Amino acid sequence: MPYCVKCGVELKDSEKKCPLCGTKVYHPELLFKEGTPSYPPYVKEHAPAVNKTGMIFIYTVLYLTFIIALTITNLNTSTHLSWARYPVGGLTLLYLIVVLPMWFKKPKQIIFTTLDFIGVALYLFWMNSFVGGAWFLTFALPVTGVLGAIVITLVALLKYLKHKKLFIIGGSILSLGGFVVLLEYLINITFKDSNKFIWSLYPLIVCFMLGAALIFIGFYKPLRDALAKKFFV
Repeated sequence: MPYCVKCGVELKDSEKKCPLCGTKVYHPELLFKEGTPSYPPYVKEHAPAVNKTGMIFIYTVLYLTFIIALTITNLNTSTHLSWARYPVGGLTLLYLIVVLPMWFKKPKQIIFTTLDFIGVALYLFWMNSFVGGAWFLTFALPVTGVLGAIVITLVALLKYLKHKKLFIIGGSILSLGGFVVLLEYLINITFKDSNKFIWSLYPLIVCFMLGAALIFIGFYKPLRDALAKKFFV
């Protein structure tokens, strides 16, 4: 009885290829006989299709159930909507980010990424108005806007400039380093925390070195090709 030359599995005389690894069985002095194979044929199983409409219906019902339950519970313990406004707003934002794109057959990633950041900004404005804070215009809005601009630009460039990934990711990391500095500056002027840049300089240095390295690799073809072969990018 022959054996597979690649994986060593025992084969019947009638086998013409290994049922385990698919290697062709060849022996010039062996006559193949017709017969049943040692193993049943491999049949690839397909995962059952998910009913998208059903999933949307379930998520929507759960969302509305939680909203109604929170509202009723809050009104039973208070004369007005007080603490429930926070989880209600958070659940609405979660529905916008996770479930709303499922309503569309081919959701546009750029459009929904923009809507997500608009939703985050509106939620922060909702929170700011209820707590009577003064941090939305000087902190939450610019932070959300700048971070949204970076992410939306990254998504758009990766979609339309697929062969420039190293430049795009490197530039995004450099932008993220600048964003961290802006974040500390806004914290300082909004919450009067400090007048100096303390912690943001460290991630700025790391982002600068990493982003600059990726951009350099993008320009240097031998190194770029070696990276592509090593990490399949």
